[in-house]
Amino acid sequence: MAITRTDPLADTLLNSSQGRVFNDRENFWVWLKTRYKIEEACHDAQRAQPNPQKHRKGIELLDELEETVFRSNNFGPPFPAFALAAIIRDRGLARELNIPFRTSFLPQQNFGWIGSQRCAIWLCTQFLNNNPDLKPISKLLPHGIPATKAFMGLVDFWDTTQTTKHRTLIGLEKSWRSYLKQDADYRWFDKGQEKRLKCEVAYLWLNDHHRRLVEPLQAKFSSLEDVQICLDNFSGTTGEKTAIIQAIKKAFNAHKAKKNREGKEQTNLALDKATKRSLDRLAQKSKLTRTQVVERLIQYARKNGMPTQEHEEQQPPLPVSDRPKQQAAAF
Repeated sequence: MAITRTDPLADTLLNSSQGRVFNDRENFWVWLKTRYKIEEACHDAQRAQPNPQKHRKGIELLDELEETVFRSNNFGPPFPAFALAAIIRDRGLARELNIPFRTSFLPQQNFGWIGSQRCAIWLCTQFLNNNPDLKPISKLLPHGIPATKAFMGLVDFWDTTQTTKHRTLIGLEKSWRSYLKQDADYRWFDKGQEKRLKCEVAYLWLNDHHRRLVEPLQAKFSSLEDVQICLDNFSGTTGEKTAIIQAIKKAFNAHKAKKNREGKEQTNLALDKATKRSLDRLAQKSKLTRTQVVERLIQYARKNGMPTQEHEEQQPPLPVSDRPKQQAAAF
């Protein structure tokens, strides 16, 4: 004999669920809608009477669900369907939730193009800016909820037709792909072997010059995506954002120069122009700074000895343009 699994939420909202079991997305919709309805009733009751204890108790129960389920289990199963169903029945919300439930959900594949946390965070911001009436709902989202789940939850919660939701998603996808064209400015962060250091310097610079952008963040930058998420919230022009990235580059170069000077003393050398040109060519050929070339030559001479006069005489004569002149060039 086959055992039919029952879902208390499906039984409560859909009456005869016939073995219907809500998925994680549907469970979250029910939780968010229930939370909103009870919050709304609580606020109404506060205006009508001083002690709306019944509604306040409902909010406390939902707070407990958020703490034990959404946080402890990383926003996944097991979901306390029996407890939530009991709250819905106790407050007579089943019929009120039944009608919107049947028309709230777009197919999962409509969200399949959302490929990163940064994308989902950007979508939440754009969606709420376009639908300011939903901003109070965003404050009901559990703390730390993954951005993709938050965005899908907001779209599911939105009280409009599926056609409107579908068109909105298409528009947001086009806007996101167009927005990504600005990412050319970030290529510098991915060059070289000091990517993490660049991100750390970016955080320090932004914290000094645009603290409002970094204050909402939970931690310092450790990846390029952290930098991008931060600057996605910058409300200035594209040119102003580019200027910020250029300033971060300068800060990074200054940071490296300071590190390179640690344990070193400033030394001024007067070189004739031909020697300076040779030094510049060596630096260019070896992709080192002039200081690094001088250091390496000195270290080599210390280990192997200075070239002898005979060695110098064996060298081919310098071109006329490279022969020493009387005047000296400062190094």
